[in-house]
Amino acid sequence: MVHVKEEEFSNRYIFLKSVFLGLGASALIPLFLTLIGSKLLEPILPPKSYPNLNYFVIGGFCLVGSIYSKRFIEDIYGRITKAEEVAKDAKKTAEEAKKATNEIEQSVTETDDVPNIVGLETFQVDSLDPKTLNFQSIIRALRDSRYIYRTSTGISKDTGIDKSVLKDYLDEMIASGLITSKINKNGNRIFKVAN
Repeated sequence: MVHVKEEEFSNRYIFLKSVFLGLGASALIPLFLTLIGSKLLEPILPPKSYPNLNYFVIGGFCLVGSIYSKRFIEDIYGRITKAEEVAKDAKKTAEEAKKATNEIEQSVTETDDVPNIVGLETFQVDSLDPKTLNFQSIIRALRDSRYIYRTSTGISKDTGIDKSVLKDYLDEMIASGLITSKINKNGNRIFKVAN
């Protein structure tokens, strides 16, 4: 008689386990539908109601989910794990690309501590229009540099124009569309010839 109670307990345990596993699998149906990209859960009609057919389809998914509950739950877990791995890989790739982009930008951006290579600080030409000559020398300093982006310090060294005067020229040239500027990661304004 004791043996019969153990068997009855075992059957009851298996029954309850199956019921709860089936209910759990049915509760995962919205997640499953989202994972497969189904639009079944989205309202279709303007008053935000579901067509009756969708209730039967969702009910069918719940029934299939509850019948194959163990396998269904394992499949969903596998999909979530795979999506997580893909997201981690994408994040890693994005970080590597960002690092490479920063390295490239640093290699083509001048820093303020660049020594005076060109030596145009004594460059003076008598002309009727010094502003045009200054614009030309600024464009030349930007265009002929080994850097794509230049700092105002580097432009000032190459052109011989005082930094306080250069700022006004650069602002005017940006407004006229001759050059563009942006802020680098150090918070300094850098310039390049407009394309």
